[in-house]
Amino acid sequence: MRGVDRTQLTPLAEILVWSYLDTAIYSRQFKEEYEQPPTTMAKVHHLLAIAQAHVNKHEQLQLCPEFIEYGKLQVIDQTTKRTYLVRSSAAVAIEDARQGVLFPRGALETPIIMVIHRFHPEGLDLSIAGTRQQPGRQRLVASGPATFVATWPFITAGPTQPFDQGQADPFGEVGPIEEEDEGGDAG
Repeated sequence: MRGVDRTQLTPLAEILVWSYLDTAIYSRQFKEEYEQPPTTMAKVHHLLAIAQAHVNKHEQLQLCPEFIEYGKLQVIDQTTKRTYLVRSSAAVAIEDARQGVLFPRGALETPIIMVIHRFHPEGLDLSIAGTRQQPGRQRLVASGPATFVATWPFITAGPTQPFDQGQADPFGEVGPIEEEDEGGDAG
């Protein structure tokens, strides 16, 4: 993935961090109201819905509408004209394990760049990988090993501060957001 660096991914990374922090608020409020935490999938869907909303308001990024209802986050950077598909590191690891069975031959390389996220106590790690697609299918998978780009801390400057930094730490509220499958074959 030549030419993709921290600077180019910063707008998307900041959106993911803001969405994660908003998900921490959601998780905390859910626990207070229902006396149990929300499910991992509820947190994943909340995070993706908030990220989609932030992308819709962003002047540099454009949401790819064809996968919105499937809970996918795919965006076009209007500056570089690159398309990024966002997936969790857990989903990519599971797909990697199944690729020998699902994509034995004939998978085609695509111009879409997979941005692989991993949340941890210090913040967000982003890595990138190329993508490939089996003929006749929509789902994209990583075409090779991911390349680490950078880490973004949870405390970032942005247009809004959607969380109370005096509250519990966001990773303690939300956890790793590592879903096994993010919506089937739609993306």
